[in-house]
Amino acid sequence: MTEIPIKTLKVISPMFSHGNNDKLEPRPTELKGLLRNTYRIANPYFDSKTLYQHEVERFGGQKENGEELAKPSPLRIQILDLDSNKESWYEEKFLLFHKKSPKRLCYKFGKVFNVKFETTYSYLKQWYEDLINLALLIGGIGKRTRRGRGCMTTDELSKISYEDLPEYTVKLLNNVCEKKAYVVNGERDITLQNPSDNDKPDNDRPYIKKIHFGSPLLKKTKDCIKEYLKKVDFASHNTKLDFRNSYVLGDVDNGFHFASSVIVSLAEVNEGIVPVYTFLNFVPSKKFENKPKNQKNGYNPTKKQDNEKTKWDNIQDAFVDKIEKGDEK
Repeated sequence: MTEIPIKTLKVISPMFSHGNNDKLEPRPTELKGLLRNTYRIANPYFDSKTLYQHEVERFGGQKENGEELAKPSPLRIQILDLDSNKESWYEEKFLLFHKKSPKRLCYKFGKVFNVKFETTYSYLKQWYEDLINLALLIGGIGKRTRRGRGCMTTDELSKISYEDLPEYTVKLLNNVCEKKAYVVNGERDITLQNPSDNDKPDNDRPYIKKIHFGSPLLKKTKDCIKEYLKKVDFASHNTKLDFRNSYVLGDVDNGFHFASSVIVSLAEVNEGIVPVYTFLNFVPSKKFENKPKNQKNGYNPTKKQDNEKTKWDNIQDAFVDKIEKGDEK
């Protein structure tokens, strides 16, 4: 096995990661799930079947439609909590600020885990390292990770400057998808390049359209992060009310579950904590399209696709704008 040179992960936002009997613990399966999902959304050009075949090669997999694609995972992850007083890093936090939901146990800001990443593919050592850093930039583990919870950082990420962060992230994205698919656009944005005839994104599944880096938080403290997460929760709630369409930002409705097409995460760079907004291609669920008309909450699949795409983009932009402005009405 070849070891990947990432030795520690530091928690930078409340991490609600629980195992058996609702016990607080970091779970390698969640971290591997984050890596797999990051790989999927950072590869805009593969169709779903081809993407799955590549995913099995890099992460292992099981049978699909009776065809044996399975192979042992070439990536091994261990997360160790070596603190003698583990409970000193526990605290209770709201999972949903706008609903004042019951507080739940989580890991505090600053908690450090020892980790060990190993792969049987020595020639992919750098690729896995880039994927891990990218995944931690745009996501987290545990509950409510698309709203800024469960974020962690590595030593490498914490040494990047805010000014260099867009170029660094583009490098990670293009290394992971193994194409020059993404470019820096302006000072704070990363966008998917205009597709060529040979490389067109698969619009039937989520993929990264854009990444926007928000204004750095004034202080690198847990209180500052708490105030930011309150803004995230209220902005999500208020945007859904404004547009009367909650599905673009995620919802649960009569048994139908929709993941948000905007991922809010936090990154720790040299200067402090930076919000990272990842905009995904929004794909309405087929279950949603088949719901009775009076349950669609404003969504009309008979409209032209281009008009719908514009509407979805507007909802995504309005959400991020409310966060940055601090909408807590």
